Amino acid sequence: MGYHGEIPVTFDGGVFRPDAPLALPNGARGVVSVWPVAPNAESRRRAWEVIDRIRREKLIRLGGGPIKRDELYDRG
Repeated sequence: MGYHGEIPVTFDGGVFRPDAPLALPNGARGVVSVWPVAPNAESRRRAWEVIDRIRREKLIRLGGGPIKRDELYDRG
């Protein structure tokens, strides 16, 4: 194996992607240990974009009483 040590990765779409190219052949196998790190400015920006979209599109109902059957099933 051409690499041994810590590799900074980003979890994206269910896959760990290395933050920089690695000198490994296709199909190389290894073991990954996950240690959270402080988010950088880009990941914070993306997170706020998701939160803003949730608010804008009202994807989550905050507060209020229980959801009524007609609200639960969109019949429009």
